[in-house]
Amino acid sequence: YYGMWDKAIEQLSRHLTMPTALWKSERCASMRFISRSYSGQNRLKEAEEWALKACAEVPTEREPWFELAKVYYHQNNWHGLYYATKNALEIVERPSSYICEPSAWNWEVYDFASLGAWNLGLKKEAVELSAKACEMYSSDLRLQNNHKLMSDAVEP
Repeated sequence: YYGMWDKAIEQLSRHLTMPTALWKSERCASMRFISRSYSGQNRLKEAEEWALKACAEVPTEREPWFELAKVYYHQNNWHGLYYATKNALEIVERPSSYICEPSAWNWEVYDFASLGAWNLGLKKEAVELSAKACEMYSSDLRLQNNHKLMSDAVEP
């Protein structure tokens, strides 16, 4: 949170080597934070690798898929973004643990999904996803503008 990326990577990596680090959700969170730290350094290949490790650690939680989606967005990898967000959206049971991150459960995942769909030419799906993002965060002007732009381009 303070931009001390190298120290964060060092400590989180140390956590993963501890013999007591057995809870997969917590391990997954450390991997996500390592990914985020690499993203903070604009080292997107390493960020992608750690986000993929997080997805492999706990593929049944939405948070690692959303972390991976953010990396793919910054890489302009629309196929990856679409795939990661669709995997995230398939997970509908929100965990009650402290590791659950609200951003993986709010409008942001729909926004990213709409951008992935749009850039892959899945225009109607992009409109539906952007509508959901707008529904969840109706006061955001960028979301409203994107939705209008997409809707106007799809409708005859």
